[in-house]
Amino acid sequence: MAVALESGWSKPSTILFASDSPTNEEAFSLALAQASKFGASLFILYVNDSLDDATAQNHRLQVLAQRAISIGIDCKIVVRAGLVAEQILAYLHEQKIDRVIMGAQSPGPVGKLLVGSVAEAVLRNANVPVCIVGRNVVEGTCRNPVTRKILCDVSKEEVRNVVAKFGAKLAAEHNASLILQQIIPAQEHAAILSGLTIHQIEAELPTLVPAKLRRRRQLRLRMS
Repeated sequence: MAVALESGWSKPSTILFASDSPTNEEAFSLALAQASKFGASLFILYVNDSLDDATAQNHRLQVLAQRAISIGIDCKIVVRAGLVAEQILAYLHEQKIDRVIMGAQSPGPVGKLLVGSVAEAVLRNANVPVCIVGRNVVEGTCRNPVTRKILCDVSKEEVRNVVAKFGAKLAAEHNASLILQQIIPAQEHAAILSGLTIHQIEAELPTLVPAKLRRRRQLRLRMS
């Protein structure tokens, strides 16, 4: 099935922040920064297998929402019971969401067991761009993020054109450099290269980016 680039992906009008407990502060800071930058509405979604726990989290969620509202962001809290990844994906299908922001891992005991797998499940199955904030992000850098380089993996043949175009639009939006990267696993060298050289494949990578967006780019091809 062909994947189409949505206009809201590079300039989102709605952002979903998948909240864990305790809150991933760097991920939420990024959600606030992006919602403010694009004038987007922010949805704070909290999911747990028990609504009793969700009720207990109400004060924390209200504090998060108030932080957004205080800087002029339209914000809504959504609480659901069930499996975290399933409920996040279900909400994406029900609502017009342009971007998801979530943490890769929570410092809490539940987060250590679940959040990594949740982030991976959402990343693999979401129908919109997903921003995952890793645990090694330096504190404070997400509050006023400056994007200088965008790394764009174009290894998957079925989506490489859409991914490259999306990366180019983001690079243009942030006046950043774009690095197109194709990874060729050792066991697939023969099938992918098919008589071509690495330099020939590298020379074809710029054609993935629309001509009007090729002004600022860097290209890299990495073998593994």
